[in-house]
Amino acid sequence: MRKNSSLHLFSAGSVLHPTRPKPALTRWSQSAQHPRIGNKLLVVARSHLRWKSGNIRVADSAIDLSDLSETYRPRTDALSLDLALELRRIEVLAFQDNGSNALDILKALDESDGDIMVLKGMRCLQAYRKRIRPLSLEEARKVIDIDDAGKIVQDWFFQPRVRAAIETNYGENKIFLSLVAYILVGAGKATTLRTWMKQQRKGLKTTSLNNKMIYEKYKWKDTAMAMLVTALITWHPRGLADAGYDYFSMEYEEYWPKMGGPMEFYQGITRSPWAQTVTHIDQNYLSKSYPASVHSFERCASHVIDYHNRTDPFYEPMITAALQTVHPTRPSADLYVSLLREICEDQEHPFRFFCRGQSGTRKDFARYHYAVGERASRLLKSQGRYTDASFVVSTVYKIWGDSDFLSPYAIQRYNELFNKEGR
Repeated sequence: MRKNSSLHLFSAGSVLHPTRPKPALTRWSQSAQHPRIGNKLLVVARSHLRWKSGNIRVADSAIDLSDLSETYRPRTDALSLDLALELRRIEVLAFQDNGSNALDILKALDESDGDIMVLKGMRCLQAYRKRIRPLSLEEARKVIDIDDAGKIVQDWFFQPRVRAAIETNYGENKIFLSLVAYILVGAGKATTLRTWMKQQRKGLKTTSLNNKMIYEKYKWKDTAMAMLVTALITWHPRGLADAGYDYFSMEYEEYWPKMGGPMEFYQGITRSPWAQTVTHIDQNYLSKSYPASVHSFERCASHVIDYHNRTDPFYEPMITAALQTVHPTRPSADLYVSLLREICEDQEHPFRFFCRGQSGTRKDFARYHYAVGERASRLLKSQGRYTDASFVVSTVYKIWGDSDFLSPYAIQRYNELFNKEGR
């Protein structure tokens, strides 16, 4: 077990290097999330194209938001029959003629629609997105401009009832904010969302102990930031993640250097505005080798590492090693192999027994090791380092491959790899 673990940052033309010592190990955050393997390993959505070292692939310019289906319907079980029927009527009208009437309906919605106003608006936004989704990015922007969709959505979005629903953590916030961000970014109005989110930053710096209350209060801002990152990446003309990475980096650099106080402060209140966004970027883009320039990748990755060093110093060495394996031009599994050797040599290493008794978190942790381990193994094989690849597979299986950690599929898959590599 390393006694003086240190933060590693990405630096162009060099490997990760230590910059400052870390405090004592802390308990793993329950809010952390990691890539799930499901029935496949590291499944990549159609819009998420991979690249190989030194080889940039330009993504298809067609819009693809398949993770947020137009068939999604908000829950209506708490509505009266009359309101449910009214919502269904709006839904049918909005989707008629390929969503050509969606914006007109949205524009007509106002405070008189009451609490169902947000649900009606969501269906209109879904219908409009379905209309422009099959188009190329250039064609979609033209349609948005002709329809004046940016102004219509912006005016509706900033009505008091709509904003109040979001800022009180409306149950459908993730779907709702993804739709709003998608259309506003397509209309060139990303600044509108950024300005709105920044208004709520004041007052976050407090040493009070009501962290749970603060977390609940500001969850919406974290969701909004994550969805804005996705929208910026979706609309990039070359299919790169640069716009989303650079936006996150800019916000991070502006916010964190101004923060002060002890580590205990970072481990509580700061989870609210950042945890979901950091996890979203790492899980859906960085760790999936989403195409990006070296500069944008390294800048963003260094902030993700720094965030974990501030809030989860126990986790930082592993995420640093994992991100090295997906560097766009210089992928390396060296740090990951070294960390595994360190764990092998230390029978009391905390990574071996992490969060004992909390099955959900332990399974996620094991799945994370499983995914990173297979990725590192493939990289090592591509470099002709078969001994190291075999070591990675066998070590991950021996430490985290028992039935108490992994799904039956994961056990079967790792048994196959383990037997193939040899003991």
